[in-house]
Amino acid sequence: MQIKEDRVMVDVGWKTEGFIPINEIKDAQGNINISVGDEIDVFIDKRDAEGNMVLSRDKASKVKIWDEIKNACENDTLIEGVVVEKVKGGLSVDIGMIAFLPGSQVDIRPVKDLDKFVGQTMDFKVLKYDRKRNNVVLSRRSIVSSEREAEKKDIF
Repeated sequence: MQIKEDRVMVDVGWKTEGFIPINEIKDAQGNINISVGDEIDVFIDKRDAEGNMVLSRDKASKVKIWDEIKNACENDTLIEGVVVEKVKGGLSVDIGMIAFLPGSQVDIRPVKDLDKFVGQTMDFKVLKYDRKRNNVVLSRRSIVSSEREAEKKDIF
């Protein structure tokens, strides 16, 4: 509804409006990437002393990401992510949050140089997740295996 210096006023469809602190709206360069009239996802965080709803865009995106992770794990679907860095035992992958890709799950055969994957966008399967511990374990092994089987069938 309105963008101010310190907050963004949002109509959530109730009798009162809510606000999001401006730091949740600004990107890394400090630019505001929404305008009046845009629809955004929000999470109702709490009420302040005046009775206004304090909203959170960050918490809404985290809830949405956890729903996607749960769906991908339960339905055996793929989730896209970007390999961020090499860590002890594997790779860190950004899927909207940081997840772990064990070195044994990168390919069918052991990979000696994991650094070559850093910066790449790939599809992953969710092996397991624990929301309480904020932990997600991914795999590429089965994806690579099925791709190779399809290539073998094409060759034969």
